[in-house]
Amino acid sequence: IDTQSSVILKDPYHGQTLMSTKIYIDRGISFERAVDIFQKGKRHERDGFYKMRRDMYGRAQVVLAMTKPGSRNLFLLWRPNTGASLFEMEYDELRQKYELVDAETAREPWEHVHSMTKNACMHGENCHIRHTMGACHAGQRTVTCTVISGAVVPTWGELERTLDRNAHKFNKADRGMRTVRVVGSDGRKVIGLRYPEELLAIVKEAVELQWAEKFTDPASLALLDEGADDDNMNAILGVEIEAPTPVDPSSMAKCFRKVKTLKDFFGGPKPSKTADVTMMATKNINTVDLTAPPRPFAKKPKTSFFDMTKYEAQKTKKTQTIRGESCCICSMAFPDEWSNERVNAHIDECLS
Repeated sequence: IDTQSSVILKDPYHGQTLMSTKIYIDRGISFERAVDIFQKGKRHERDGFYKMRRDMYGRAQVVLAMTKPGSRNLFLLWRPNTGASLFEMEYDELRQKYELVDAETAREPWEHVHSMTKNACMHGENCHIRHTMGACHAGQRTVTCTVISGAVVPTWGELERTLDRNAHKFNKADRGMRTVRVVGSDGRKVIGLRYPEELLAIVKEAVELQWAEKFTDPASLALLDEGADDDNMNAILGVEIEAPTPVDPSSMAKCFRKVKTLKDFFGGPKPSKTADVTMMATKNINTVDLTAPPRPFAKKPKTSFFDMTKYEAQKTKKTQTIRGESCCICSMAFPDEWSNERVNAHIDECLS
């Protein structure tokens, strides 16, 4: 960012100023930075430096191609003079135009293009456009742009008209007015409107002519005769001051109203009976000693194929009594004469 901003216009009646600040942008990346990007982002064996199969402008052209995350056939490109490319390239097109080379082979052409395009276009010394048109910035590493700030709104109409009349002189990227925020390498910040520097003189002349016409009009002179107060000056310049809009009560109440959530409509979570039963049941579960030696494996006794004793055991299981057991819900000790059916009926009653 330029150390000083220049004044384009200054309103002699209200003191508002239109300022311009020059911004110097270095788009290129050094070879060391490219190697660092390659080492940190390599995910595929096809990632690396690629050299163009045929020379362009009498010199070799190299790029850094890295596989796009989440894709196998799309590649992100970095060039020594313009940095990261806005466009992606498919692997078939990349393989057709370029060939994969190692870093040492790509060093010399990368550094040559990086240094050559610092203050000149990529066409070289024999650029036909520069010799015929006077200037060429195609592929130039360092770009200079102008940001205007201050009294932009009062001159907005003339800024648009001047740019529309001279749009054919600029490329597509510079034909529109864009609001930008620039943070310099020293931490300085500039917020304003990006605008071609070549048109600022035309804008200044047109705005000053408009101001002169307003104050030479008979009606404006009559207002000046009454007194050069703020009301008369605003009437001459066409400035309208609106009365403050009263605060909307509903909008103000909405700003201080608590934001509703699902809990406001359905309430918080309620403890379930199942959770209570589980907590009570865990009280009677015997703890396991992890330090105790493992129990010996008990072999299952062999039984004959037509063993009828297990059917007798299942038949008497319902009438089998419980000894020394207690309820897992209410902790009541079961009498010894209670059967399984009686115990199950008691537990069902506690759960209901």
